[in-house]
Order: sequence, then structure tokens, then C-alpha cells
Amino acid sequence: MKKIILGIALMSLINTVIGAETEGQYSSGTEEMAFWLD
Repeated sequence: MKKIILGIALMSLINTVIGAETEGQYSSGTEEMAFWLD
């Protein structure tokens, strides 16, 4: 369970950095994260 939480935190951090360039990428990045967990 902790690995999933760490994974979400890590992906969120990466998505935030990417999202700083283009807000649209943040949304697609979140969907990608959900796909990763699935």
C-alpha cells in the first residue's frame, strides 16, 4: 500500500513539473497515472 502512495506522490510531483509548462499536460498526466495504478 505504501508503494502505491509513494508512486502517486512521485507521479504527482513529475506531473506538476511538466504541468508548469503546459496545464493541459497535467490533466493527461493524471490520467496516465491512473492507468499506471490500474
